Amino acid sequence: MISTLCKDIHKLFLAGTKETDRELFDKAHELSRYFMVNQVTTKSIKPVLELERKLIVGKGPNKHHLEEQVLKALIDIADYCAEQDSHKQRLPLTPALLEKPAGNHEKARHALALELEGLPRRCFN
Repeated sequence: MISTLCKDIHKLFLAGTKETDRELFDKAHELSRYFMVNQVTTKSIKPVLELERKLIVGKGPNKHHLEEQVLKALIDIADYCAEQDSHKQRLPLTPALLEKPAGNHEKARHALALELEGLPRRCFN
């Protein structure tokens, strides 16, 4: 589902026609809300990260709006991944935190966080 949604958004963005703007905006908003109702996995965020990489180098009249919606989805993922201490403050993702014994749920969140952490490096290199 998320993969198809991201592909549709990219295709509509490349078309760049006024006739498809409404559909493009609807799909972009659907993407921005996707991770509020669907489980985040490393597999489900890969299409979103790929879409963002394509948008960074792309040009079009709706680029700003699309990137805003993609970043909203990524913010939801980051909020899900953030570790919290007993005072509900976020803990930085450090090698020490990753080496700490953790259950499957925490390990999955760490893997997701590492995918997000690598986004700027992959996009801007």
